[in-house]
Amino acid sequence: MADAMKWEKHQILQRNSLLKAALPPTELLTHKSLTHWLNQYGVVMLKPSSGSGGVGIIKISSLGNERYQVHYGQLIQRFRKKSELANFIKARTRGRTYLIQRYIPLIQIENRPMDIRVMVQRNLQEMGSWHVTGKAVKIAGTGYVVTNVHRSKGTVLSLEEAFQRIQLEANFTMVEIHQHLDEIALQTAKQLQAYCPRTHSIGLDLAIDGDGRVWIIEANLRPMIGMFKHLPDQKIYEQIRHLRYQHESS
Repeated sequence: MADAMKWEKHQILQRNSLLKAALPPTELLTHKSLTHWLNQYGVVMLKPSSGSGGVGIIKISSLGNERYQVHYGQLIQRFRKKSELANFIKARTRGRTYLIQRYIPLIQIENRPMDIRVMVQRNLQEMGSWHVTGKAVKIAGTGYVVTNVHRSKGTVLSLEEAFQRIQLEANFTMVEIHQHLDEIALQTAKQLQAYCPRTHSIGLDLAIDGDGRVWIIEANLRPMIGMFKHLPDQKIYEQIRHLRYQHESS
């Protein structure tokens, strides 16, 4: 189950009450759900249930009077009819299973959305217990809504550096932010382990909105770790790589 689809993982995580509160409302995409969700939320995200790297993600905003704006990659396009929007989505999704999700207004740096990659890994020398081994902030490249660094040519910062450059309405300390991220990350790992027992490394993408609330964006069961090379503290990358090697060689 290492390649579990996003919908499958979403259903597993929402069985935990703490994690359910941190999951954006999500359903399978249908013509009916698209209409209902745009009417209810105004802005939604469409995501392929399989795949990774921010590929195929579409942001749709309702502008009223059956007018819509679509943000896809760096492309921003407007439609004056719902039928035009439907044709666009059909061409982009190509019959693949997609999810529709309420859009979460993420905190931004220089008008670019950011989220936080939290690595959680099992340590075989400590009876396979889960530990948070690193955090890195991913900032979307100019003009993108996805934070995937490679796809959007984005930026990687440490958590401390990123929060020096933003202002939250809620008055949280860095210690409290770290604690909340750790709690969500560790609970996610333990919840997924029950259904994916061979999983040993999880790259969790967490986001924070303007009120300081933490949201689960994605749980990657085969996470890339190269972004951690960009952090000033190289010990973080070395620790992540060491624990991954520990499992691959066991």
